[in-house]
Amino acid sequence: MSSMEETVIDQIKDNVIEPVPDAAAAIEAEQAANLEDVVDTPESSGETTETEVVESAPDSEEIEAELPEAPESIAPDAEIAPSEEAAETIAEAEVEAPVGETEAPVVEQAASEPVVAADAIIAAAVERNAGTDEAAEPAEPEEPPVPVEILAFGFIDQHRKIHQNTTENYRGHVVGKAYDNPENQIAELEGSFAQFVKDADLIESDADSAKNKVGILGRIRKLKAAAGKADALGDFDALFARLRALEAKLVEEIEAKKLSKESLIARAEEIKESTDWRVTGDAYKALFEEWKQVGATGKESDDTLWARFIGAREYFNQRRSQHFEQRQEQWGANAALKQELIVRAHELSTSDDWRATSEALRNLFAEWKKVGSAGRQQDEELWKQFREAQQHFYDRRAAFYEDNKSRKEALAARAKELSTSDDWESTFEEMKSMMADWRTVGTAGNRDLDNRLWDSFRGAQNAFFDRRFETQAKREQETREAVKGKEQIVSAIEALGYTGDSVAAQEEAERLKSQYDALPAIRKDRQDQLDRRMRKALGDIKVNAAAEGARRAVTWEGKIREAVYKSKEQLDGLKASVAANQEALAAARADLAAASGDEADILKDTISALDESIADNNAEIDRLEASIADIESSLR
Repeated sequence: MSSMEETVIDQIKDNVIEPVPDAAAAIEAEQAANLEDVVDTPESSGETTETEVVESAPDSEEIEAELPEAPESIAPDAEIAPSEEAAETIAEAEVEAPVGETEAPVVEQAASEPVVAADAIIAAAVERNAGTDEAAEPAEPEEPPVPVEILAFGFIDQHRKIHQNTTENYRGHVVGKAYDNPENQIAELEGSFAQFVKDADLIESDADSAKNKVGILGRIRKLKAAAGKADALGDFDALFARLRALEAKLVEEIEAKKLSKESLIARAEEIKESTDWRVTGDAYKALFEEWKQVGATGKESDDTLWARFIGAREYFNQRRSQHFEQRQEQWGANAALKQELIVRAHELSTSDDWRATSEALRNLFAEWKKVGSAGRQQDEELWKQFREAQQHFYDRRAAFYEDNKSRKEALAARAKELSTSDDWESTFEEMKSMMADWRTVGTAGNRDLDNRLWDSFRGAQNAFFDRRFETQAKREQETREAVKGKEQIVSAIEALGYTGDSVAAQEEAERLKSQYDALPAIRKDRQDQLDRRMRKALGDIKVNAAAEGARRAVTWEGKIREAVYKSKEQLDGLKASVAANQEALAAARADLAAASGDEADILKDTISALDESIADNNAEIDRLEASIADIESSLR
């Protein structure tokens, strides 16, 4: 170990600053010039040759790496003033350095290894100045300062040098030399300290309202650096304690700002994948406003945090731009599709095929809804064109439906007027004509409305047809009964022609004819058939009655043959009647094929009556044929 190293270590151990030879002073001066990153290391004034021991900070962002002192006299974190050049370098570094790194780790390391830290400083200085150490001769230790006059915050030693007090948190240094009357000098030194207090007051006041806490932190550190080397007398222990407390508070606040910005970054990154473009864009604006309110955390830290924050926002903005570019392309395609639908809608707008066209327009509208947006402004214009084409068709259809409604209402009103008419035939024909008109009208556009109109119209018609049917049914029943009665009377008269007593038969036939004439009239064709049969039967009875006397004189065989002859005549008459009825039946059936409504009902009744008469005559024919066969067989 060199003599200079031993001297420095002794000074540290004895808690004093010993004067050293000029060579050692030169080495220390060069060390001070080479140290760029130190904080709060005391520096001797230009008036003293006291040795200054400094320790290099490992990084410009670390603060207040302090040289440890003996625990019994100086606290491990006592302030040590830097050289003027080092102090300026520290002040610049502290303004731009990232906040959040304090001197605490360095202080703890220095406090735990005081001798090793001092040895490291000396070894570094010796290594940089190896040539000087080899040439320099060991310096004699200076005489230790002895207080001869105690001041409020220092003392004057035996060489009339004015020293600052060395306290638990501050290592004092020589601040001047006392002359015969040192009061003025001491007052000036105390005034210099007062200015530091004022500066501290101002910084503390600004710290409460300043948004840029990093700037305030830089001012604190510059003030500490300046105070640490200042030629001033005062309570530096309290001043540094105050500044360090404020510095710690600001560091804590800046750390809180970092956390706030980290939170904003997390929120920005959380929403960067959002597709709710408007809401998310507004959210980023709000986040940016919050970001501006947070304040600075240090240039490097702010640059890093800002890069992350703006990166999330730019990522979202890029996605949003791509989305809107794609959307613009899609809008163009959608506009073209909607134009095609508009053309098709105009083509359909003049159609009179209401039902098919309505369905086609509904399908077009369904396609329209599937197309998607073409942009709000274009959507409104395109929809207006599409709707106009649709509306043109719907207006025409509405007018058509309204006309149909009016026509149906008129038909229903007329049908209601005719519903009480007793002029069956003419009213029936008019009702048929109105029904034909109704079928040509078409729909009124609404199923319920159509049903109501139909119920009104058909109800009025049914009222008439029900009355007509009841009347005709009653008349047809009477007619059927009359036909049946007349057929029975005719058949009875015809049967009288075969009785043995022709005279009595003639009298009975006249009585039955009176009943026949009293019955209601029936259809002319049927009436003519029955009249012909009745006349023939009456004629036969009359002939039989006239020949009754002659017949009685004829032998029994002659009578039988005469009876057979008469029966055959009657048989021929019945067959002729059946043939005539069959002709009438064929004609009625032919008419029925073309008839409808009540007329068809009447024809059906006639056909039924003819079928019944033919059946009766055929039965009588079968009876007569069997009777003739029996008589003829008896004559053999």
